[in-house]
Amino acid sequence: MFSLIFLGGLVVQQVENLPPGDGFYFAMVIGLTIGYGDITPKTWIGRAVALLLGFTRVPLLEAILRTLVFVIRAWDQRSIALNARAIRLNRLHSTETDAKFREAVHHLIDIPAP
Repeated sequence: MFSLIFLGGLVVQQVENLPPGDGFYFAMVIGLTIGYGDITPKTWIGRAVALLLGFTRVPLLEAILRTLVFVIRAWDQRSIALNARAIRLNRLHSTETDAKFREAVHHLIDIPAP
């Protein structure tokens, strides 16, 4: 993604005779679909590169974000499964502990255990 912006910025910088860094700035502004308008391409090659950057950046960014969401959801599902397992183990342990505690209390006060 950054290589596309860098390459597009380099092409625009050379074709439009922009100072160093302005081509990259222009490519970032176009790629992020901001479009300040402070730097505009004058040649048809510069305009074609701007269109290419704009049309390819949005789907590329969407694919990256979709992958990131997939990874976060998978991590969250694993976390939920681990928490559910821990809760089940905790309940099992507390049930055994509660039974032992009740038995000890009943033994101390001489009440027959149910």
